[in-house]
Amino acid sequence: MSLPVEAVLQMAPDSSSQAAGKKLASPKDWKNLGQNDTAIWGECQGSALYQVKTDKMGQGYKCTCPSHKFPCKHVLGLLIMFAQTPQHIREAKPPAWVEEWLTKRQAAAERKVAQQSGEAKPKDTEASTKAAAKRREERQQKILDGLDQLELWLYDLIRNGLANPQIQEPKFWAERAARLVDAQAPGIAPRLQRMG
Repeated sequence: MSLPVEAVLQMAPDSSSQAAGKKLASPKDWKNLGQNDTAIWGECQGSALYQVKTDKMGQGYKCTCPSHKFPCKHVLGLLIMFAQTPQHIREAKPPAWVEEWLTKRQAAAERKVAQQSGEAKPKDTEASTKAAAKRREERQQKILDGLDQLELWLYDLIRNGLANPQIQEPKFWAERAARLVDAQAPGIAPRLQRMG
C-alpha cells in the first residue's frame, strides 16, 4: 500500500503541524517502529515517550501526546516517514497497546454496521431492571422522608396553636406544599394548600 506524502500533508490542521511532522519523519526520532496489514505504529521521543498508532489509510490515528491538534505532529511524522521510506518500518506483530486500539476500532466499526443495518444491540434488561428498581427505591425513600417532615411540621403547628397569625397567610402553606413537591409527593401538596 502506498500513501502519497501530499495526502498526509493535507491531513495536517495547519502549516506549522506540516513542518513539525516533516521534521519527525526520520527513524532517528523513533523506537519500536512496526507495521502489519492494517496499522503502523511507533514510539516517538519528545518531552516524553509518545505511543503513536495509525491505520494505513490515515483514517484513524491515536497518539498519547497532549497536543490539541488532530492529527498531531507525531502522527504526521509517522505517516510521512511511511510514505517516503516505508523500508524503515518493518513488518512486525503489534505490541499490546496497538492490539488494544485495533480491537476497539474493530468493535466500533461492527457496532456502526449493526446500527446502520437495523440490528440494534439488545438492551441489557437485567441492568436496566436493576437501575429502575434502584430509582423506585430512592423515590420511595424521598417520599417517606418528606412525609416524616410534614408530620413533624404539623405536630409543631398544633403544639404552637392554630391561632398563630402566620398560619393564615397563603404563603405559609404554599412553602410547605412546595417542599412536598420537592420530596416527590405532589399529590399531597394541593391538599395542604387547601388547608390554608
